[in-house]
Amino acid sequence: MVTDSLTQVDAYHRPFFIDVPMVELADVVSGRRRGRTDRDDVTLFCSVGLAGTEVVVADRLLRALT
Repeated sequence: MVTDSLTQVDAYHRPFFIDVPMVELADVVSGRRRGRTDRDDVTLFCSVGLAGTEVVVADRLLRALT
C-alpha cells in the first residue's frame, strides 16, 4: 500500500486503513522502496488529499491506458 504522505496518514485512526505496511509513493517511484514485483500484483494508493499528487497520478494512469 502506498500513500502520498505518511505523516497525514498517521493523523487517521489505523483501523480505517488496511493493516499492512504503508510506504510513500515518492519512495517507490524513486526506487528507494520496492513496489510491485510481478505484473499481476496490485498496489493500493491511499490518497490523503494532496491534490498535486492526485493530478500527477491520474495523468500518468491516463497516459498509460491510452
